This record gives sequence, C-alpha cells and structure tokens, in this order.
Amino acid sequence: QVEYTEILALERDAKKILRHLSEITGATVLLIGHQPLLGEVISGLLFERTAHSFAVKKGAVWWLRHQQNREVSALLASPGRQGNMAILAVQHPKFFR
Repeated sequence: QVEYTEILALERDAKKILRHLSEITGATVLLIGHQPLLGEVISGLLFERTAHSFAVKKGAVWWLRHQQNREVSALLASPGRQGNMAILAVQHPKFFR
C-alpha cells in the first residue's frame, strides 16, 4: 500500500516533519525534498538535532534504516530512542547517469 503526503512540500520546520515521521511504524518511507530542509531532517533522524544540516547533493540518494534492538555503532545510538538509526548508503547523483 502506498500512502502519499505533502509534508515536505508544505512544512518548512524539520522538527514538525520529524514528529510526523515518528508516528509512522512498520513502514518503508521515501522522502523527496530540497536543501537545507532535507539535510536538517536527516540530522534529526540520526542525532535528534536539527541545528546542523547534512549537505545533500541534488539528485543524491540517502538510505537510512531504523534498527530496533540491534547492535549498531555506538556513535549512532540515540538516548531515549527505541533502537538506532543507521546510514546504510549514500549515492552521489553522478552514479545514476
């Protein structure tokens, strides 16, 4: 089942987007957006802080996974979160040509 929302198009606050994402359970989520908002959302997912933004190259793909009750690098562990968020891959757009 595919569900479509325009949260990234309508919302300019990364914290509100993160709140929306936290309500989604047991699903695969695809986010398509622009800088700096997308970089702030990625920062919030990984470190629960949106003050800093990852540099997301136009056309790039970032693959992140929330891993519940699995061992991931201690650097990616987030206090208060059930499980860990991990970066599985970052693909530069030049590799899609």
